[in-house]
Formats: sequence, structure tokens, C-alpha cells
Amino acid sequence: MSQQSYAKQSVETGTTSATQSPEEPGYGNSAANEALGPRRAEGSGGYVYDQYPDGTLVIVDAPGGRGVGVELGAGAAFDSISAEIGPYPAPPELTPTAPIAPTAIEAAEDPGQQSILDVVVEELGGLGEATGAFVDDLGDVAGYALSSFVEWWRDEDEGPAPTEQGSAEQLGDYGPPAPDEVLADHTVSQREEEPSGAYARYAYDSQRDNDFEQSNAFEQKTALIHGDNMCNVTTLAMQLKALAADDAQLQSAAVDMLIDCGGGGTRESLMAAQLEDLLMQIFVELGETYFEGACRGYRAGSSYGPHQYAICLAHVGELFTDYVHGSKQLSGGTSGSGTLGKDAQGFYEGEIMPHLDAGAAIMLSTKLTGGHIVLLVDIMSDGVVIHDPYGMRLPAGYVKNGDRVSSRGGRIASAGQVYEDRVHENDGLRSEIDERVEAGSGTFGHHLGEVNFYPWAEVQSYAIGQWVSVLSARA
Repeated sequence: MSQQSYAKQSVETGTTSATQSPEEPGYGNSAANEALGPRRAEGSGGYVYDQYPDGTLVIVDAPGGRGVGVELGAGAAFDSISAEIGPYPAPPELTPTAPIAPTAIEAAEDPGQQSILDVVVEELGGLGEATGAFVDDLGDVAGYALSSFVEWWRDEDEGPAPTEQGSAEQLGDYGPPAPDEVLADHTVSQREEEPSGAYARYAYDSQRDNDFEQSNAFEQKTALIHGDNMCNVTTLAMQLKALAADDAQLQSAAVDMLIDCGGGGTRESLMAAQLEDLLMQIFVELGETYFEGACRGYRAGSSYGPHQYAICLAHVGELFTDYVHGSKQLSGGTSGSGTLGKDAQGFYEGEIMPHLDAGAAIMLSTKLTGGHIVLLVDIMSDGVVIHDPYGMRLPAGYVKNGDRVSSRGGRIASAGQVYEDRVHENDGLRSEIDERVEAGSGTFGHHLGEVNFYPWAEVQSYAIGQWVSVLSARA
């Protein structure tokens, strides 16, 4: 494969490692929680919480609705709020439950008086540079990533709509897609039945089993980069796989590129890595100065890493010259209410479908969260089919790849027609999910977002296609 040479920029990098993700709070004494339910308690700063018998807290009201639905487990903010509102008054017959394992903490930004939650955020690192943005059902949530199990995220402006000329536009995956979600274990379960027919062209990758984990990867982008905020490079990996006839040759090309631009590791170990992890390391090794020169509109020292810009992702895609002919950006825009600016069906059928029919691989920016990236798989008469690397979006929030069935199976059961829509084109996934929900235990596999269907109304409301990055196939 013919690739150009890349001079490594002087970017200080750390080491990457694969770590076990902390488990999410499962409402430890589930019988007590179900039998007694939460008590409602008011905190400072206008925050209101539901407190469960096992101590778990859920934000139910906040200024501007920010953070509503966020679950808080053990940690500094949890301890401070619990001390403020007091313990759940357990009845005599209940046995106290064991402490919950440390979990991710999400904070809500109070525009007025500070709550204890806000004070803790500032004490632990402030509301400055963040891992990224994500959104809950009612609003965006702010914060700062502090460690592998205590993370804070802040919603950021995604910048102007992308243009066909390729000006730099930030990718939306700045953090975990749902504020009420925390990491489950990474147990991978293989599906017995894989999608067939036209969908077989599109390999599915989960961002939640990525091994890359690094802080201070770029000069200004210092927050933790890890699987839950890597939908950008994970979707790029799916794009490239859709254009490459041989995955092994594509992997070898990525390894050659990484070694050429200064990446470490043996060839054997790099060939065994996931493609999306290699792509992320390529971004780090090339560095901000390289992308400032290669991508018009990107500026080194931006508060976002280059892997969060559509123009930079498209550029890296184009470096795989054996498979990619070129790139093009389209824009569906957003309305004042945050929905897709253009008529969804007209936009897809008129502007996107010609590229899909020509064999292009297409990345979509969405408002499935504060900003999230997915791969377009098909355009149908009544909606679109996508690969969502994070999992399956339902009305109650995400059921993430690798989630515990006991804690998230209820979202499947309560989703009704929306769940039926999601699995409409993926009978194998439907069968697996139904079996696991019925069993009520174990974990979901790492393919819940594979071949998910969204009707036009949801494409419109979730702004799926607010910007579009097209990689055209090499003839």
C-alpha cells in the first residue's frame, strides 16, 4: 500500500492501557427499593433528589432541568449530598445494604446559587476543560473528567454547520452519550446470528470495548480519552472497513501508518489491536501542528483534539489511499429547537442517497446525546438504519453495549414500539435481547447499536445528519 510519510510532532504522550471499567450502581437492595420506593428530598441550589433505601440518589429537579435523571453512586459528591439531606429512614425490618462500588459521578451546572454538588465539582477540578458533552432527557450536563471512575463532562458548542468546502467542524462525541449511564464491565458476548445481505458490508464496532485510554494526549485537550468518548474514531473505523475488501490488509495499512508517524509497540501487538485504537493513536502521534497544516480551519491548541473535528477525521480517512478516493461534507443543520434543520426524508433521499448508492461510507453527527457520531447503513422509505457504536437509544435513555441486564433490561421492556423499531431490521439482535431480558441476568453483548432503525420522525427530532461526512470509495 502506498502511504505518504508523516513526521512525528513533539507531543508528549502517556501510555495506553486496558482497564476494567467500574460497575454501575444497581440499586443494591433492589427488593427494598421496589417495595419502599424513593423519598423526595430538597438540596441547596434548587436541586431535588430521589433517595432510595440503598442510598442511591437520582436528580429529579434542577435549575433549568439540567441533570434531571442523573444517578449518583458512591463518591465525594454523593457523600456531600447524602450528608446534606440525611440518610434514608430505613424501617426496622430492613437489613442495611452493603456500600455500592465507586461509580461515575455526573454534576449539573447551576447558573445561580451553588449546591454542594457544584462545590464538589470545583474542589475536584472545576468546570474547565472537560472530557466532553453529553445530554440527558431534559438537558445537557457539565463536568470534568478526573479519573477512570470519577468523570465530569461539560457540554460544548459544536461550532457552525459543516460546509462542502471542508471547514473544520467538531465531532459531537465529547463524552458518554447519556448522563444517567455509568460504565459496566466489558464482558463481550458474540451474537449467534449476524446481519446478512446488504448490511453485511458494514462491520459493526463498539466503542465501549476500546483499549485506548490516555489523558494529556494533546497540548490543550487534556481530559481523559477512552472508549466512552471515542465514537468519532470508532465510526471512522467502521467507514474504512466498509470501503476495504480485506480487513487484514486495512489493519496492516493502519499499523504501517502508525509506525511511520512514530508510534510504539511491536508489529505483532499492533496487528492484534482494534482498528479504532490504532486510529486514535495515529491522531496523537501526528499531533495538533500536523492537523493545523493539513486541515484548513483547524487550529493547534484548540480545546478539542483533532479527532473531534469532522475535517480532521475525513483527512485521516483519505490517508488510506488504497480504499478512499476522497471526502465530502454535507449539512442537514439544526433548527432553533435542536431538531434537524432540513426535512429529514428530503435531505436523505435528495442529498445523501446518491453517495450511499455510489458505495460511499457515511458518518452522521446526531443529537442522540449532546453530540454523538454514528454510521449510516441504509436509507429506507420510512427511515434510516444506522450502526450506533455506543448501544441502543430508547426513550428512557441508552442501553449501552455491555450493560447489565438486571439494571437496564427495564428500558427494553418499557420502550414498546420504539424498541420494535430499533430491531426491525435485525432479527438476530431482537432474539438475543429478548432472551436476555427474559432471563433477567448477565450482560448485554457489545452490539446493541448494530443495524438500528430510526423512523423519519426520530431522524428529525434527534437531528441525525446535522452534519454528514462522506468517504467515497476508490474505484
